[in-house]
Amino acid sequence: MKESINKIYNALINYLIDFFHIAQKRIKKCYKKIRKKFRKFYYYEILGIIVVSVYFYRFIDSIYNLKLLKKLRLYVLLYYKKFIRYTKQYYNEFKEYLNLAKTKNKERIDEYKTEYSRYMTPRIMAKSFVLVILSVFLIYDAYSWFYNEYVSKGTEIKQNIIDFLSGIRYCRAYS
Repeated sequence: MKESINKIYNALINYLIDFFHIAQKRIKKCYKKIRKKFRKFYYYEILGIIVVSVYFYRFIDSIYNLKLLKKLRLYVLLYYKKFIRYTKQYYNEFKEYLNLAKTKNKERIDEYKTEYSRYMTPRIMAKSFVLVILSVFLIYDAYSWFYNEYVSKGTEIKQNIIDFLSGIRYCRAYS
């Protein structure tokens, strides 16, 4: 068992070592490519990019510091802070509501379980099961008797009246 664990461990270590060597080679290749690309740039192109970026930065900075934009930023910041405050307040209230709902539900479930366990003991369940079985047999026997009377002895079944025509006797039952 130890040998197989050692073999697996050694295989994983060797795999990781190979992975790092391959990754190191790829990083070196990428670094060399980037260095070659930077060597191809001429210095005046780099200086041009720097000058354009400085002018662009100054332009954005001058727009950013306009009075109208400053007021707008202040209003946005103010409403953002209010929004964050109201969101946190709503979150805390909702959290309290959920905790209250959980405790109420737990109380209801516990109350239901105590009531259910009080009325549904194994003894009561067995009795109710026996009663259901007996009622099914009773209904089946009653149906069999009515069907036997209906087929063999000429019983007439009408709405709310059952007439038993058996020989001499004539019996009428009302339901």
